[in-house]
Amino acid sequence: MMVTISIDFETLGHNPAVNPAIALGAAAYDQSGTLLDTFNQNIVPYGETNTDTMEWWENFPEAYATVTQNQRPVESVMCNFQDYVMNHSLLNDIVLLAYNASYDMSFLTHLVYTHTPDWKRPPLYCIELRDVITQNVTFNRKKSAKRYWPSYLTKDFLFDGSLAHTPLYDAMLQAHVYFVVRQDED
Repeated sequence: MMVTISIDFETLGHNPAVNPAIALGAAAYDQSGTLLDTFNQNIVPYGETNTDTMEWWENFPEAYATVTQNQRPVESVMCNFQDYVMNHSLLNDIVLLAYNASYDMSFLTHLVYTHTPDWKRPPLYCIELRDVITQNVTFNRKKSAKRYWPSYLTKDFLFDGSLAHTPLYDAMLQAHVYFVVRQDED
């Protein structure tokens, strides 16, 4: 069975070698789009904060408050995430999904190599949701941004503005849209 794990990082900048990830959320789904389980942990900041990113966070104070409470050391979060992935990979093939896969995978890769020296995992492939939307819905990369999504992509998703920009919520939204698009392909 194929398991899709939708992931999302929240960060304090755009450079994983300098700026910290502050939260990691993931949601695992079976091939039909049924939610199997979730992962959501906040990370103690460990690097430099980007001023522009902090100004962006000021627009989302509820989300920032959510991702900065109950923080854990990055090593602990990454070990827990490794266990989460490994639990799904025992009998299944795994594919990751991210809205901006190059961004999220750059943070994941950096954290694996710098904070998780004993990382044992299956090979991970990541689907970029922006590409899926561009190829199947908008046919225009610039129109793949969330603000341009047609309403049918999200109509059955429970929106909660206070949770926007929290990693588990965003991971679940990404997966919802991905499975709607896949259903439309059939």
